[in-house]
Amino acid sequence: MTLTISIDMGKACSSCGKKGATQNGLCLKCIAKRVREGRTMQVGPKVIEAMKLLCAEVIDTHAAKINQAFLKSETGKLPVGIKVNLAPHETRAETMDVKVTISYSMEKVSYDVSKAVSDTQGELPLWKG
Repeated sequence: MTLTISIDMGKACSSCGKKGATQNGLCLKCIAKRVREGRTMQVGPKVIEAMKLLCAEVIDTHAAKINQAFLKSETGKLPVGIKVNLAPHETRAETMDVKVTISYSMEKVSYDVSKAVSDTQGELPLWKG
């Protein structure tokens, strides 16, 4: 595994203000200090609350379409998926990006393509008369 840390010598650290910040906005000295103090990035109560609110928002936003998809369902079932992605913010220290994605099918799509293939069958010469 290879770890690459990029340092922008023109960018000030968001914690101490000195030049030489990494992608998360902190300089290496401030990162080391936070690790020693046990203050590493965590999923805290504010992140959990944001996850809940964004999930509710996406469900509320799609409620009518989810109902339409359910009514169109031939099986009487509608799988609805909600995915939450968490990632440290690229430029703001100790900030977490929360992304919520919803998925469901509005209509049944079925498309089949098939072909019987044999690697052992030879070419048949076409007779021309």
